[in-house]
Amino acid sequence: MSPEEKVQATQALNDAALKAQTDSENYEVQLNQIAGNNIQSEAKSGNWLTVLARPIFLYLMYGVILFNFVLLPLVQYFGGKPLQPINLPAELWFMFSTGYLGYVTARSFDKQQGLSGQSSITLPFGISATNTPAKKV
Repeated sequence: MSPEEKVQATQALNDAALKAQTDSENYEVQLNQIAGNNIQSEAKSGNWLTVLARPIFLYLMYGVILFNFVLLPLVQYFGGKPLQPINLPAELWFMFSTGYLGYVTARSFDKQQGLSGQSSITLPFGISATNTPAKKV
């Protein structure tokens, strides 16, 4: 193979690698857009369970963590009676950590991009809160 052919082959290989990397990045962007569109359409649906499924799951997991790692040790310490902790499969813990870290990452990204992030929530017993982020200086 002549030196010119080697240079052409190397250039073709580099071009193919660059195209593959670009296609891979575009694919990831499209997947993220599809996931975002799915979440937005779920949030806009009229079904309360569809809108609240993720938060309900996270709150249930918070309850399990609170029970297993705060309440249970306190009851065992003061009551002297051993209680059985709630054992959950590893897959459920993985789903919780993925959901929680995904939410934290998305919120951090929103704040870095300067997106509005204004939200309000109405809690039981008539308690309401509004979150308006501080303006960047």
